[in-house]
Amino acid sequence: MFPERPVRPTQPYPLIPYHRPYQVAPVQKKQNLLAQFKTADGNFDIDKITTTAQQVQGIYTQVSPMIKQVRPLITKYIKK
Repeated sequence: MFPERPVRPTQPYPLIPYHRPYQVAPVQKKQNLLAQFKTADGNFDIDKITTTAQQVQGIYTQVSPMIKQVRPLITKYIKK
């Protein structure tokens, strides 16, 4: 089609993009569950504890009716 245009040589295999080696994230120290509810000075944050408890209660009240409806199906298929 374009005779004056040089033809690029085809490569014998496709180029593989360079990937950086897998890097492992630094291991973080495990924290105690109760440490999440402590303030910077080491005292318990009562407001955070009550807010979290209210959120857990709200989730439970939303999910429990659904679990009650699904429970008979699960027990029917799990029975040996």
